[in-house]
Amino acid sequence: MKMEQLKHSKLISLNNNELTDIEGGHFAYDVGRALRFLGIDIINGGGPVGYSDAVADYIITQYNCNC
Repeated sequence: MKMEQLKHSKLISLNNNELTDIEGGHFAYDVGRALRFLGIDIINGGGPVGYSDAVADYIITQYNCNC
C-alpha cells in the first residue's frame, strides 16, 4: 500500500509495543482456557478425577504465568 493511500484511509502505523504484543484479547484467552479445562476433564475420564486434574492444571498454569 502506498503511503499516500495510508494517509487518506486514516490508518496509522503500529508502534513497537503494539508490534510485539501477542495477546489475542481477553475474550479469546478466556475461551481458550475454558476449552483447555474441558479438554483435560474429558480426556481424563470426567467425573471427580478429570475435574481434579483440570483444576490442578488451572492452578499450576495460573501460578506459572502470573495471570
